[in-house]
Amino acid sequence: MTQDNVSKLLTSTEEEYDQRQYRLMEQRILHYERGEITLNTLIFELEALLCVLHMEDEEWKKSFRSAWWILEEVYAVALYEGKAALSSEDRELIKKSIDTLRQLVASKIKENG
Repeated sequence: MTQDNVSKLLTSTEEEYDQRQYRLMEQRILHYERGEITLNTLIFELEALLCVLHMEDEEWKKSFRSAWWILEEVYAVALYEGKAALSSEDRELIKKSIDTLRQLVASKIKENG
C-alpha cells in the first residue's frame, strides 16, 4: 500500500468518524426537543462532539460555536438569576439557536455516511 493510499484511508476513516459525530449531534438535539435531556446536557454534549471532530472547516466550526454559545449564555443567565423556568424570550432564543445548529449539522451529514 502506497503512502497516498494510507493517507486516503485515514481521511476516509476520519470522515466516517465525523459523520457519526454529526449524527450524534442531530440525535442529541432531537432528545432535547423531546424533553429527554436537559439544556445543560445538550450544551455539554454538543460542545464535546464539536471538540472531537477531525474536519478542518473553521468557518463551520465558528458558526456552530456561535449558535451553541447562545444556548450556553441563556442557560448561564438563567442559572445565575435562579430562574425556575425559562422565559418565553429565552425559549425563543433557544429555538432559533437549535434551528441554526440543526441546519449546520444537516449541511455536513452525507446520506450514505
